[in-house]
Amino acid sequence: MAEVNSYPLDHHHNYLDVEDCSHIYRYCNGKQFEAATKLDLCEFFNLRASLVPVRILDGEKQRMCYLISQLLKHKLPAITEMKKPWLKGILASCKISESYYKSHYNDVDEKSGSEANKEFFQTVKTIMRM
Repeated sequence: MAEVNSYPLDHHHNYLDVEDCSHIYRYCNGKQFEAATKLDLCEFFNLRASLVPVRILDGEKQRMCYLISQLLKHKLPAITEMKKPWLKGILASCKISESYYKSHYNDVDEKSGSEANKEFFQTVKTIMRM
């Protein structure tokens, strides 16, 4: 996976803080992602090549869209020049089309949908508070 070059990042800067990646790892590893290391997941979310590619589990794209939207809203720096390339890069890494993302990023909530979606909504809410 190539680093997005639309915004000048060097190896000292991240789109997402390492601590945020650690929280995502704690709650989502093996559930939304195929089991990965913390380092691989951090590299994945910061659009850098990880040692072992992170793979989204089957049936988790809709929940990933929701997680991505919440990370954009609450965790990425409030710099538009960083948000657009990150969204494009993370969607490509997750193999999610922009049209699918736009159709499903808001499908997970606490009032409707499956029990799994309701549970994931609470999980993401917890991650965003940390």
